[in-house]
Amino acid sequence: MKRAVFLTAAAALLCAAFLSVFAGCSADTAVAYNIVHTSQTYEPHVRSMTGAQIDEEITLDGAFDEAFYDDLNWYVGNKSVGVGASERTATLRMTTHIARNGLLIAFDVDEGWLVSYDPTRFTSNNSCVELYLSMGGETEPDMNLYELDIVAGGESRYRVWKQSLGNSNNFDPCAYTYETAPAYAITLKGGTISSGECTGYAIEFWLPWEFFGRTSRPDYVNCNPCLITPIFETGYDRDWYVFGFEQSPAICHWARTDGYQFDRYGFVSNELTVTATGGTVAEQFDRDWCVTGDELTFFVTPESGRTLTSLYVNGEDYTASAAGGQFTLTCEGDIEIAATFE
Repeated sequence: MKRAVFLTAAAALLCAAFLSVFAGCSADTAVAYNIVHTSQTYEPHVRSMTGAQIDEEITLDGAFDEAFYDDLNWYVGNKSVGVGASERTATLRMTTHIARNGLLIAFDVDEGWLVSYDPTRFTSNNSCVELYLSMGGETEPDMNLYELDIVAGGESRYRVWKQSLGNSNNFDPCAYTYETAPAYAITLKGGTISSGECTGYAIEFWLPWEFFGRTSRPDYVNCNPCLITPIFETGYDRDWYVFGFEQSPAICHWARTDGYQFDRYGFVSNELTVTATGGTVAEQFDRDWCVTGDELTFFVTPESGRTLTSLYVNGEDYTASAAGGQFTLTCEGDIEIAATFE
């Protein structure tokens, strides 16, 4: 009889540990377990993801409701691949909080395609955010460029660039302990993944500075976010959409530590403002921001029966440049565009 009690309790503890991984995917549930053949109950103790001290102003719950979020600028990236019935769209919002004990990264994903999870696939073949990250001031990728995967289904994978591997993809698993481990929380939008009703997910991802071998926080970090979307519920076909490579190739490169900058105020960017009468002037990726040094393309479309009569960029006449229906700019600061179609 004692053996039966022990096995049942052990099984309950294993189930509780498994369910805790997906705690962010469902409503809060109070769980109590009965000890077999007694009226006694107990609540299992589940060890947290990390033994590092998470900053006191941070609550990892997959919700962006802490006060510091009000002061942070968010990166917003829009993805569109494929055409017609096969068009796959998504929006990724991202910001960071450079705290005293570690780096908090927030991701907010709205998927226009399938959100799926298959535990038999690699993490990078499931719906996930894959982030390329380096600390500000680091110029060499060796042991400084990180590839960090957080999967909507609750998995994670952390790798770092090692030049000694000597190939085009030199990422190798990170070495860390429980005391230096990252932690995260995930919430799903629309419904569970298994129901097929999930429309997106939100992630709060915290990494202690010791994970990076640091004893102090940097002034900024460089980030190049990637959104991975499986084409089907099973199999390995996927969209691997790296926003920096696809939309800002002038400043984001493979196997380098450059990328979009995030500092104490979040995403470092300039404002992009367009005013148009009688037609539209649209940035290629529907962005209302630009990063210094980036190359931007704009499409100029008059309403039916109208033509472009004037277009100014920060007061400079670009009418002739835009006459063919599009023009390009290099971002050097805030951009104001004013166009008139008659």
